[in-house]
Amino acid sequence: HHPSSSTTEEKIQEFTTYVSQFLTTSPSEHSSLPTSRIPAHLQPVQSIPEGIVFSATQLAVFHEDPRKYFQRYHLGFFESDYEFIHPIGEADQLHLLKGKLVHAVLENGLPQSVADIAFRLDHAFHRYEVFDPKMKSDLEEEITGMLATFIKSEAAREIFENPLAKTEIPITMRLGKDYFTGTLDRVFKNSEGLWEVVDYKTNKVSASQVENEGKKYTLQLEGYGLLLANLFPEQSEYPVTLYFLHPGAHYRRVFQPADIEAIREKFLSLIREIRTLYPLGDKIL
Repeated sequence: HHPSSSTTEEKIQEFTTYVSQFLTTSPSEHSSLPTSRIPAHLQPVQSIPEGIVFSATQLAVFHEDPRKYFQRYHLGFFESDYEFIHPIGEADQLHLLKGKLVHAVLENGLPQSVADIAFRLDHAFHRYEVFDPKMKSDLEEEITGMLATFIKSEAAREIFENPLAKTEIPITMRLGKDYFTGTLDRVFKNSEGLWEVVDYKTNKVSASQVENEGKKYTLQLEGYGLLLANLFPEQSEYPVTLYFLHPGAHYRRVFQPADIEAIREKFLSLIREIRTLYPLGDKIL
């Protein structure tokens, strides 16, 4: 008779007792049962989720149109699933694809030449399954044109030549009882010694339209500022730049600690609103 077998028998006995107690008590009394010695995967499941993860895109969609938010995030509809509700044109899909391709070309540093851009773009076409010859040709011409100008610019030198730079940083931070998540496309140490976020935009706008176009991304910029402040809380301010590749001009916001606090409150308020409506989406519809 080995001591270990006795221990195993005791554990089985302990578990059997627990199960019989569990089955003979009412659900409201379950929490009073001793669970500390029961394996975690056999303990009763607490069915109320404590924290939900929200992204800047989610909050922006809700802020712009709560019905669209409900359709996308609660009913699980995405653009192609609910074209009958909210049509998305080919132009919008092409715009999203263009953004992904540009990010893919720049994610491993600044291309050294037009040939280097073409080489990276070819890999990006495979990654995003762009096989149509006409579409590839059009995209290649436009993206190569934009990036050929960009790689020679002063802005590109500042963003890419600093060895202290990080690309595609995913961050999730606590926000009240919930979580806020996002990816910082590129973070570099600027000439003032501050960490700065930069994101590239492929919108076809003129230099005079950049200011107005940049304002449309306010919530995204605020999200970047909040995540940057979470990453480098010791900074005195938090610069965030949108670089519009088409005119070769940027839209920049510099957030102060007081701004970050206001953004935190704004996002908490949006989340509270979403939680009030969740899961009763009929309040929106």
